[in-house]
Amino acid sequence: MACPPNHVAVIGAGIIGSSIALNLTKKGCKVTLLDSAPHAASAASKESWAWLNANRKAPEHYRDLNMMGMNVWSSLGSLAQFPGTLVLGDARPAQEAYPSEGVSSESLALLEPHLSPTAAAQGARLYRQEGFGYCAQAADAFVEEAAANNAVVRFSEAVQDVCLGHSEDGISKVTEIASTSGRVQADAYVFAAGLGIPDLAKKAGVEVPLSSKPATLNVYTVPAPPLLQHMLLSETLYLRQARDGSILISVYQDAWTEKLQVPSDVASRPEEAHRVGRQVREWAAVLVPELANICIDRVSMTRYPYPQDGHPIIGFSNAVPNVYIAVMHSGATLGPLVGQLAAAEITGTASAEELAVLRPYRLERDFSTSVQAYTVGAAQKV
Repeated sequence: MACPPNHVAVIGAGIIGSSIALNLTKKGCKVTLLDSAPHAASAASKESWAWLNANRKAPEHYRDLNMMGMNVWSSLGSLAQFPGTLVLGDARPAQEAYPSEGVSSESLALLEPHLSPTAAAQGARLYRQEGFGYCAQAADAFVEEAAANNAVVRFSEAVQDVCLGHSEDGISKVTEIASTSGRVQADAYVFAAGLGIPDLAKKAGVEVPLSSKPATLNVYTVPAPPLLQHMLLSETLYLRQARDGSILISVYQDAWTEKLQVPSDVASRPEEAHRVGRQVREWAAVLVPELANICIDRVSMTRYPYPQDGHPIIGFSNAVPNVYIAVMHSGATLGPLVGQLAAAEITGTASAEELAVLRPYRLERDFSTSVQAYTVGAAQKV
């Protein structure tokens, strides 16, 4: 934008939108934050693994961005935990600039005493620096602080239309947005609504090449005694235990679609949720036998935004220069960091180094180039 905006409307109050809103208030901006849900972090941010990592992420600029994101989370105190990740059966060599260490079956049994002998026999690779974030709590905290800094927060307010006009030099710009309870006029508009961004941006005449990853099936237990010392990843499962003792068991899409018939509304169908949850718990009990006796709290199935080339999209649109797009792959890892970087760029206070960090992730780039995305046990093309 030619001039730093005085008033910014942020659409979407997940981990990314809430972080951008908060950091804009810290820069002295007037901020209006809107979300169609009744509370922050209602979609992907709520159900994300929130695995804070730069594991097998390429190229270097993307790995480094994720490492920066991990560092920001480490400054957020109780909003993150860093127990480290054990990837079972991962016999790949260590990555330069991203420390890890091989773990023998004997050492693995000591590190995770509740693992079954069969699971421990696989050995593992340990990434001590990795952790997970409490994304929903973080988004709540960011929104609360933004409101304390005089941001206007409007939940249960869906954007219905985006109105376009032109600046004095004939360049397209958004003049206002119409929501379910009124209109918002601002100098700049941040689209941070995850999977809702393409439709929202299209109303502004901006194309955003965004799809979604296959849905992830999550099973949450009630609080349990300490069973996991680290995050665990196997060929089909991700497990972690939160501070309150609850355990998340997540199943990769290929595994559950082949073996389970899961309706898309499983979360609202108690009988189906219990059936699916029990099956997933049985799979997890192969790794940690004591999980077989832990009660299931809830089951969810969620899709996550995925830019066409697997990398974040961050920055102003060239076509409509007062529209700022912010959508990630690795949204949990990057959310708090991107809030800082985006706020600096939007307000014109970003350093040359910060702008250089963002440069690879602009909307106007070649999205046809495939990238390397980490999957358990292998790096493969997406």
